[in-house]
Amino acid sequence: MRRVFLSLTSILGTIGIVASQNAGATFSDTGRHPYEESIRFVQEEGIVQGYPDGTYRPDIPINRAEFVKIIIAAASDDIAGANCFPDVNKEWFAPFVCTAKSHGLVGGYPDGMFKPDRNVLFAEAAKIIAAAFDLPTSPDAIWYKPFVDALRTRNAVPPSIRDPGQKLTRGEMAAVLHALAGGTTTSSDRGLDDFDVSQAEQKEWERRIDAALTPASCPDVPPPVFPKGYYTGPLIDTHLHVPAIDDSSPGSMDDEEREPEGRFGGPMAILGENTSMSKIACTLKQEGTTRNFAFFPVYDEIPKQAVQIARRTMQAYPEFFTPFLMTPGPDDEVPTLDAPFVENVLSYYPGLFEGYGEIGLYDIEGVRGDFPPDAALFEDIYPIVKRNKLLVYFHPGEGHRKNFERVLAAEPDLTFIVHGEEIEGDIGALMEKYPNIYFTADDILVSYLFPLYVGKSKEAFVTALEKDFASILAKAEKKWKPVIEAHPDRFLWGTDRGDAVWNYDPDIGRLLVRYARAFIGRLDPKVQEKFAYKNAEALLQKAATMKDHAVSIGYIGCSNTRQTVEGYQRLGGTKMWPYEKRYDGGAVRDWAQDAERGNKYWDVFDELLEEHPNTRAVWWQLCIRQEDDTKYDDTVAILAEIRKRIPGVKVYVSPLPGYTTGVCGITGTVGIEKAKELAGRLDSEHADVFAGPVLGPMTPADTEEDGCHLSIPDGLRKLGTQMLEFFE
Repeated sequence: MRRVFLSLTSILGTIGIVASQNAGATFSDTGRHPYEESIRFVQEEGIVQGYPDGTYRPDIPINRAEFVKIIIAAASDDIAGANCFPDVNKEWFAPFVCTAKSHGLVGGYPDGMFKPDRNVLFAEAAKIIAAAFDLPTSPDAIWYKPFVDALRTRNAVPPSIRDPGQKLTRGEMAAVLHALAGGTTTSSDRGLDDFDVSQAEQKEWERRIDAALTPASCPDVPPPVFPKGYYTGPLIDTHLHVPAIDDSSPGSMDDEEREPEGRFGGPMAILGENTSMSKIACTLKQEGTTRNFAFFPVYDEIPKQAVQIARRTMQAYPEFFTPFLMTPGPDDEVPTLDAPFVENVLSYYPGLFEGYGEIGLYDIEGVRGDFPPDAALFEDIYPIVKRNKLLVYFHPGEGHRKNFERVLAAEPDLTFIVHGEEIEGDIGALMEKYPNIYFTADDILVSYLFPLYVGKSKEAFVTALEKDFASILAKAEKKWKPVIEAHPDRFLWGTDRGDAVWNYDPDIGRLLVRYARAFIGRLDPKVQEKFAYKNAEALLQKAATMKDHAVSIGYIGCSNTRQTVEGYQRLGGTKMWPYEKRYDGGAVRDWAQDAERGNKYWDVFDELLEEHPNTRAVWWQLCIRQEDDTKYDDTVAILAEIRKRIPGVKVYVSPLPGYTTGVCGITGTVGIEKAKELAGRLDSEHADVFAGPVLGPMTPADTEEDGCHLSIPDGLRKLGTQMLEFFE
């Protein structure tokens, strides 16, 4: 493979990208952009393709296929190959991806796929660029550090890059190429993650997080054969504690102190030290649970690092885990369980967590006091939890029944899952009265295994359970079978694993699952699947539906549409689909008649519709360029596509906003007037089409210099407010 990097000019002749049709003209959306100079450079060199509407769209992420093509075309004379990944066959990008793979520049994801449409991450980009052009690197424990440093020494890390897992945008790609060609792009010399720590500490935190997610082999094991009468269907464990990473300040602990004794016997499980998320995922796979409510511990000392564990776990193993945010229990000495902390953590990666908990409300002598669920502390948290559509998971304390009754009555829209012997005697009565409380009958705590488990070694636990398996099972059946069958839709199964590292061993997982299957097999056959997994599935579906209610209005249009939705959401609007840079859209003619661009827009529309299946309405902004010969039939064709995708839809149609002075150069007065005419005709001739919000008029302060795109913050605020008044 030829690997040279003389200057960007040496790349241009081999890239094979058609020069922009806008070459020589400034893009309409790059004025005052931080990477304006770099974008102008790659435009003048013919690297980039401008959009027909004269925009560059610098903030749109570049995908893996596009990125690899650019780099490999520049670095290699011998480009060939196909079928090198299950999802890379004979597409246009296949030779480039396969060439990159054959030279060790790219690999697949844990599932073996290349995922060409996935946005390329900066860490991936740095590795590929450094390797393709033989940039000198120095070994480091953090896999991406050498490649990022290689770019940094060449002033080629854009200042907007703050996280190695950040998506690389078109603007940032231009900045990297410009800098490597000797341009003057200002490079970032700051840390690459969100962590508010020093450079030395940052390196250690990165090592710990990477170690926590280190891949591990997971051999297939023969499925177990259960005796007659055992339940053999799917299982969802609704009570799995995820170990924490070492939260000490880097360098403050010696090796002996890193593995303290767990309450349940043996060394405490510490991610990155004596276990990893890949090992835990392997245990779950081998034991046969299909999904797990996973409680990720997040403490005030290292909240961002801890949330990274949850985020990267869900990226690697989305099929195994449903993540819950588990903050410490109420403790005057560690006051982390407060509303601002919870809200701040949830803001790091909106939508990451599905639940809040498990939170222990019980008293621990000498450690913390008793905090009932109606304490002021929680009253401040419930609105945040409700706003984020999270399930709530509590372990109550003694005497909390009346407190729970007050909360269940006051918060009918919140769903509470509880467990623990402190409330098991009251759970039937609470379920009779309140539909929003559920109970996890877990293996360890409420099924007579706790005395065998706590403070014991792995060997002692296994020996004791195997010895008394039948008698323990009989006790559990006598106690729990009547109440579970009396409330078949409200009980969940779980294990309550956590603490000692041996708790996560595959043979322990298989033993707990065997015990659960034996117990479930003794329930009424009509109840077995509900307890084993269907009730948990129903809760997850309910939570998903609750989340989707907040985004039940879709939208189509152009970049002005997308910006208007951004302004609406910045002001607190919740009913519309999330603002998406990938969903920039185009003019009416693009949606209706441009096969390539229109299909791309509809593909993204379909993706968002799949993410928000409760969509029942669409806001449609008619964007018409002044040179377009847009016909009424074009709008009818788009309306038919919307109806096909959303039966019974209501469509709210608006033209582009008017102006007090001047006009958008792309639309001109002709385009705006045509949009008004067609919007009025659609409203009058179709029963499912309604007049949408009237937007504008726009002043010069409300738009960028191009007179079209909204200014920040004035333009976003004006149209966002008008959208709020209409839809909220």
